[in-house]
Amino acid sequence: PVARPQPLRPPSAVAPSRARRDPPPAGGRAMSSDLSDASQQHVRDYLGFLRRKRDACISEVAAEFKELRESRLIEEMYTAEDVNGLLDGLLGTVRANMVREITETSHSSALLLVQVLEQADAAAAAGAEVAIDLDIDRTEDGELHRAIASFEQDSLQGGKGALSVKAHVGKPVARAPP
Repeated sequence: PVARPQPLRPPSAVAPSRARRDPPPAGGRAMSSDLSDASQQHVRDYLGFLRRKRDACISEVAAEFKELRESRLIEEMYTAEDVNGLLDGLLGTVRANMVREITETSHSSALLLVQVLEQADAAAAAGAEVAIDLDIDRTEDGELHRAIASFEQDSLQGGKGALSVKAHVGKPVARAPP
């Protein structure tokens, strides 16, 4: 089980999104992951952790809207200035919550990567041949995202299907099931 990280204070500014969706890889051939069954289960567990964080974040946003509706929208008539003030306040609250949640998720992902790299470094120090090559840009590949989403959906439905993704450098092939 993955422990929930301690809440972090949100930074004062929100960085613009760099997310992009790449076209499918050339050739469009699908390959199964080289991950062992145990490693694929780790991916399922981490996706479950992230899903719970995502659901909690969505619930927080919905709660902010409900609170605004129930406690602040009590008059029958509002001026445009009143509405703008209410919406600006709601935007500030939602933005702070989103920054906090995205920051926590980013830090959780970085900590998970640190755990993997520490294990690889320990194996290399013990004499094992270990080569790790990360391609950060591949983490924004739209086809890879769809394959992970499909794997997560299968896991939610109790499936144990194989992860159909090659996310490693030099193996840029992924497939989302039909």
